[in-house]
Amino acid sequence: MIPGGHSQSRWQSPISLRSVAATVTLLVTDIVDSTRLWAECEAAMRVDLEGHDELIGEVVGDHGGRVFKHTGDGALSVFQDPLAAVNAASEFQARVGTREWTVPGGVRVRVAVHSGLVYERESDLFGASVSRACRLLGVVPAGAVVLSDATVSLLTDRVIDGVMFEEVGEVLLRGLREPSRVYALTGSHLAEVQLADRPEPSRRAVSLPAIDGDLVGRDVELVAVIDALERVPVVSLVGVGGMGKTRLALEAASRIAAELQDVWWVDLTPATSSESVPSVVLAALAATQQPGREVSESVVDFLTGGGLVVLDNCEHVLRGARDLVQAVTAGAPKARMLATSREALGLRGETVVTVTSLETYDAVALFCERATEARPGLDLDEAVMGAAAEICGRLDDIPLAIELAAARCRSMAPSEIAARLDDRFRMLRSGRGAERHRTLAAVVGWSYDLLDDDERDVFNRLAVFAGGVMLDALAQVCDRDEYDVLDIVDRLIARSLVTASDTPLGTRYRQLETLRQFGEDRLAEQEILSTVRDAHLRWVRDFAARVRRSTLTPDHNRDFARYVAEIANLRVAVAHALACGNRPAVAEIISQLGTSMGSHPTYEVLDWCEPLPDDGLWTELDASATAQWSNLALLSGDVDRSIRALEAIPPEFARVTEVGYAHAMRMVLLDGDFLGAASALDCTDPHDGIDGSMRASGSLLLEGVRLFARRVDAQSEVDAIVDAALAEVEAIRPTGDDVSLAAILMLAANVLNGAGRPAEGLEAASEAVVLATRCGAGMFLSLAENFAVDSLTQLAADRPDAHAEIARRIRAMMLDHQERRHHMTVSWDAQSATVLIWHHDPRTALLIASTDFNPITLIDPTAIASRFGPDERAEIAAEAAELDAESVIALTLSALERIIASPSP
Repeated sequence: MIPGGHSQSRWQSPISLRSVAATVTLLVTDIVDSTRLWAECEAAMRVDLEGHDELIGEVVGDHGGRVFKHTGDGALSVFQDPLAAVNAASEFQARVGTREWTVPGGVRVRVAVHSGLVYERESDLFGASVSRACRLLGVVPAGAVVLSDATVSLLTDRVIDGVMFEEVGEVLLRGLREPSRVYALTGSHLAEVQLADRPEPSRRAVSLPAIDGDLVGRDVELVAVIDALERVPVVSLVGVGGMGKTRLALEAASRIAAELQDVWWVDLTPATSSESVPSVVLAALAATQQPGREVSESVVDFLTGGGLVVLDNCEHVLRGARDLVQAVTAGAPKARMLATSREALGLRGETVVTVTSLETYDAVALFCERATEARPGLDLDEAVMGAAAEICGRLDDIPLAIELAAARCRSMAPSEIAARLDDRFRMLRSGRGAERHRTLAAVVGWSYDLLDDDERDVFNRLAVFAGGVMLDALAQVCDRDEYDVLDIVDRLIARSLVTASDTPLGTRYRQLETLRQFGEDRLAEQEILSTVRDAHLRWVRDFAARVRRSTLTPDHNRDFARYVAEIANLRVAVAHALACGNRPAVAEIISQLGTSMGSHPTYEVLDWCEPLPDDGLWTELDASATAQWSNLALLSGDVDRSIRALEAIPPEFARVTEVGYAHAMRMVLLDGDFLGAASALDCTDPHDGIDGSMRASGSLLLEGVRLFARRVDAQSEVDAIVDAALAEVEAIRPTGDDVSLAAILMLAANVLNGAGRPAEGLEAASEAVVLATRCGAGMFLSLAENFAVDSLTQLAADRPDAHAEIARRIRAMMLDHQERRHHMTVSWDAQSATVLIWHHDPRTALLIASTDFNPITLIDPTAIASRFGPDERAEIAAEAAELDAESVIALTLSALERIIASPSP
């Protein structure tokens, strides 16, 4: 143990905080003069600190509270009942006075009690109420108990056991601008509280606006600002409007003012030009222009004695603010300047603190505090907290937007607010007029109006992208040179209107959703929204074609990864095309990207549309797209939609590679029709190497399943199938296309397993797993994992000691594939499991193998059935007929869990 430190609380009580937020009463204790006591008698303090912990735990527990944590040489306890907290505080001080302590003169403790909203996260408490309780402790003398006015307001007409409380006045708590009214418990065992004996704050030059509510979050930024002002003369808070730069600056200034430094607040909003900045500042300082001196020189003269000047809202007069700050730092080196702006001043030695969105938990905390202020008594139950989290997320965790949304709780429930955020700029108005910073539209418009025409154009066009954009795409939609767009984007980033993030593919630019909607509204006002969306659709069509063209080349690795990153943009492009009746564009996108969509399943495309021609006039493009869409539906487990789409394609398009592949998939996986599947593939007419690779992949899939289904008898034919699979791997490997290589390796592994060569199958599947993971090909990864398990199952057939580990792996794999919606793979996982289950529970293995979950099984149901009599076989068959897919999965998982628990068969 170190001085001031000790173990976590070991006491428990019936009280529990809500998982996110709760209104509670806090009881805070602290041993007086502990620093000296640790220095002079450490051994005695070790004993007495444990005694303090024991005593506070007993008293708090007896009164229904909970010691939440220890705080140095004290403790923070939580109560749901404020009266219980006050009674506990009184009893605790009484027992402190009668207890025998080890340190000379005994231990003296101060106690503070405060009520308010707190937030529990990662086993700790947060929120303004926690800070206020600790600050309140700072005004308590030894042996006394002080109550906040918040706690006293909850004690009306309630009796405190053996004690009374009385008002002792107002006190300026550390870091707060407004004084707080405090009360003290009175009793023979309690020390008297006399705030009048405390030194009054000196009357210095402090000119700050009133603080409206406690600061929520921003702990890191606040420390950064205050620390920087101690080291450098200029600090700028930079961020887009609504992030709370002004509130953060006000908090920092008030903390500095509490440390006896002169502080002046200057709102530059009234400044109409850069030239007027010195005059606005001079007036805010309550200074006068000296004879024969320029206004800016008079400002410098006034500040030669030092102090802090906060320049709020510099963005519209940035040049004037920069010039004045530069003059002050040169002529009044003792002065400190704190600026808020959408962009930095650009001065040498300036420290920039970027103010971005709140952390999620702080955003929810802010909403809850403001919502309960707007509607006292609002119950922060699970539904409200869920709505609060949704509101904050959709509002990008922007403080102003959250406060405006919370204010609406006066007139509607949080869930109703969340449902109306699609029109956020009308929804989030304060109801107090349209003054700047009181509506979301106004605060964004303030920054937008300061842009030049080129900046506005790029800002607006960026709004049609979803999930961000890379430079090449933005340049195409803006119809500008990439370097010109880069210059403009760089300025938008400097003005905090665009963010840049590093990705494995390069830098990606994005707007907060609130800014994106604002830009989209500007496009609509200019009546060019549809035109810009057309440009975006053209880029998506070009991109889709590029992804397909790069297949079987090294470029496909990057293009496939880019496809994964651009799925949100595909979504909005398809939605626009459908809204305009441009179904050929949709068919083109799905046809070009269909293989990629199967490799990294984008199942939401199933909800975008069914790419069937509206007029019934089919083209080869329509047939290709519909077949790709059908394959995706099959992979997702939506068999009915898959069959419906596939059967709608006219027979004359059977030669289209994608159509033949889709028919083969359906025949082999749903019907076990190997001859029909082979015929469907054989009648296709590949146009290029990419089509040929697709047909080869279909053939490998067919042959692998045929081997497992025991439909190949001659060893020579088995060898020929294996040779063809290995030859296809070697044909793909030199192309440098890792996505396609992962697919072929995965299929080759299946063939090798079916041929009874599991060691080679495991090697191929393991390489496929590595490649698919690296490329992000989720479906290939799932299938490769499945085939690797098939290999292991065969290799461990005669090793019961390995069964438990294989069962554990299959179970984890099934759950993962279920979560990723890889339904076809889950059915294959169940097949793999039956091979293992057969060694432990033949009846369950037969039951699973006899269902319609998948007609292709890796074990022979006839061989298993021979172990049972006719009546039991009939019973199992009847039971299997009643099982749906979900039941089969549950049955398989349960059987695997039994193997894991009892590994020996």
